[in-house]
Amino acid sequence: MWWAGLPHGLGIGEYASGAAFCGEWYLGDRTGSGMYFFAPHLDEPHEEYAGQWRNDLPHGIGKRVSKDGTVYIGNWRKGMKHGDGIHRIAKDSFFNPMGAARNALRRARKEGATGRFKKLEAKDKHELDMNKVLGGIRDWHAEEAGIVLQEGRFAFDEFEPRDRNECREKKARLKSMKERSENPHDDDTPRAGAKKPGGDDDEEVVNPKDVAKRKQRQQRLKQIAKSQGRILSSKDFPLDEVELEDFEVFVQSGMETSDAAEMVAAKVDAKFHNVNFNFRVTKFEGTA
Repeated sequence: MWWAGLPHGLGIGEYASGAAFCGEWYLGDRTGSGMYFFAPHLDEPHEEYAGQWRNDLPHGIGKRVSKDGTVYIGNWRKGMKHGDGIHRIAKDSFFNPMGAARNALRRARKEGATGRFKKLEAKDKHELDMNKVLGGIRDWHAEEAGIVLQEGRFAFDEFEPRDRNECREKKARLKSMKERSENPHDDDTPRAGAKKPGGDDDEEVVNPKDVAKRKQRQQRLKQIAKSQGRILSSKDFPLDEVELEDFEVFVQSGMETSDAAEMVAAKVDAKFHNVNFNFRVTKFEGTA
């Protein structure tokens, strides 16, 4: 649909650069679920993003694939990696020919990508394999040849892993949340000193002193990693596994919304043209 002359609803935006977005729009902004296919230019490092959007930026949960084979799946905030996630960084090295060969194979297979825009027949789009949804990567938690793994917490696009105490607190918090979800009416009477379900104990408590100490530790580790010519990885820190099941449904929703937008837009001509932007969307008549 259109509203006040702006793309609003379900549709496809195609840009002069070759980029495209298939999904939900809100008053001209990409907001909701959908997939973005980056421009094919050589200076564009990324290939596609599938997941949630807000105010024209990735926000929520999504998966981004880069052209060099790097893949990130997890939480986003205002276009930046922020929250729990898994970042599989493809790193080629002259001293690691096996890793370089494996990354070349990953790029040839487009491992991590879905490539669904204008690539699949409509009849095939409802048959989603969850392994394909997550990019065909068998073990997201494994650091393989040519891959540097960063798993755990990210803050404003930077990898900020938890220490042992924070990992224990996270596990206890998740266990408590799981028990509450499994037994929502087990005990409705709050105990002394207990917090209400859905309260502050569902989120990490931010202590400014702990944040300052963590940033100092991170800075030291980054300097050490840089001096050694490597990337900060999960193996430098306590194990902090991220549950992929928390992400699957949102990535799948982004893909399915993209497919719906593509099939809808295929039935109509471009409604808006200018030098930089074409938009195709239908107007829904009546009720379903």
